[in-house]
Amino acid sequence: MSESSRTIETVELAVRGRVQGVGFRIFVAMTADRLKVSGWVKNLPDGSVQIQATALRSILDELITAVTVGPHGSRVEQVETLKQKAPGDLAEGFEIR
Repeated sequence: MSESSRTIETVELAVRGRVQGVGFRIFVAMTADRLKVSGWVKNLPDGSVQIQATALRSILDELITAVTVGPHGSRVEQVETLKQKAPGDLAEGFEIR
């Protein structure tokens, strides 16, 4: 395992496409809970979904892969990394905002 895959990081993602009204936030929260990722997911007024996630880099990569596919009924057109930063306060759990 490389050093970077053992580093805890925080990323903020913007997911665009048909990602509202299709259970996308619930899908992200369930996936994050399964992977033990901390953070949150929320709908934005422009129709996109924003995610902030904190975990080991290798786990974040798994989350990003899942988000790129999305749940049945969604259509992910773009997953953009808005920010990548050192983790701040490591809250427990993952919430839907």
